[in-house]
Amino acid sequence: MIDNLPLTSNSLAKSYRERGFWKDITIAEQFFSMAETYREKPALICADNIFTYAQLATQVKCLAANLVCVGIEAGDVVAGQLPNSVEGPSLHLACNLIGAIYMPLHDSWREHELSQLLALAKAKIVVCAGIYKDFDYGKMLKSIKSELDQPLSLYSTGALQNGVEPFSVLLETKDNIQELISGRLPDADLPAALMLSGGTTSVSKISRFSSNNILAMIEPAAKTSRFAPSDVTAAIAPAGTGATGYLYPIFMALMKGATAVILPFWKDPREALRMIEEYQCTYAVAIPTQLNKMIPFLEEGLYSISSLRCFANAGAPLPLETAVKIERYLNCRVQSIYGATDGGVPTMTDIEDSDEKRLQSVGRPVDYAELKICDEQGKPLASGEKGEILWRCADKSWGYLGDDIQTQLTFTEDGFYK
Repeated sequence: MIDNLPLTSNSLAKSYRERGFWKDITIAEQFFSMAETYREKPALICADNIFTYAQLATQVKCLAANLVCVGIEAGDVVAGQLPNSVEGPSLHLACNLIGAIYMPLHDSWREHELSQLLALAKAKIVVCAGIYKDFDYGKMLKSIKSELDQPLSLYSTGALQNGVEPFSVLLETKDNIQELISGRLPDADLPAALMLSGGTTSVSKISRFSSNNILAMIEPAAKTSRFAPSDVTAAIAPAGTGATGYLYPIFMALMKGATAVILPFWKDPREALRMIEEYQCTYAVAIPTQLNKMIPFLEEGLYSISSLRCFANAGAPLPLETAVKIERYLNCRVQSIYGATDGGVPTMTDIEDSDEKRLQSVGRPVDYAELKICDEQGKPLASGEKGEILWRCADKSWGYLGDDIQTQLTFTEDGFYK
């Protein structure tokens, strides 16, 4: 437990704990609790490769031990520019196990974005996919490495070249794994996840979330979607910024003992639909553009999907017509999740809400959220008036890594996100 947390007063932190929003356990502890309970159950499925909870737990420990051996310490940043994959969540959990921090990087980003993000985060390691979508990530990262002030080690899950090590060396089994990782678990109030927000006006900003923040964020989504260990999720949206496409279909599944089926990359909507059909997925996450591209194939009746019960949407408003068609053709309920990568999630719909509320609103405030509508001077407005939405939640970030000025511009003094 840490006093004087960024953007959260001690009294507010006390309230979050007393009301059960913060449970003071790390994401690694939560995962290993699930792994002990569901040892032989599939945890992650990607490109037909199945990892049980026991296998994933072993991989996470090996990764953590090898990261320690190559010099990663508490607070260090390990980055991954990877497609939707098993390696991403494995690295995330391994980093948390030893107090390091995982930074996901979208596969579309190139030298301009990466050189600044890696320098800002002072990343020690980057894991990439080698050659992916006909682009050589190893070559690009070697070029960036030569221009950085900090030392940077490169690893690849795919094609290699001089100066890039195979990711497999970080998976090697060691006789003293437990000795290497013992005593390194961080406080649940320290950063345990990085999410990168969109860079429409500048390079993406790096938001820091503690285990308490991030575990608080998934609880309302699990509650309002009736999520359970029996669920099989379809991870369709891009996971490369650590937000929508990762947090709910992959991370939430691992924290709740469910199974996540991961689409390696989005190319053909039929591949996503085939995946849902083959693995009998019950919960899926996509962004509106993906949902729109699925509809023509659903209208043709090419897929027999009866397992799906919830299709969650986040990242952009979902057109009513699209939502209606998704529910009609997939016989499921659409859920909308509203928030911001850096500010947390203050509202969402419930799958049991009325059609009007579920399909034409972003729901009601979650239990831990405070919201207000203000004028340009920050004064709260009366009911029915239009203004700026501000919120304060148990899941909001610490602010932006290395950018105190932007943090002060984005959050009020008392911790409301603008």
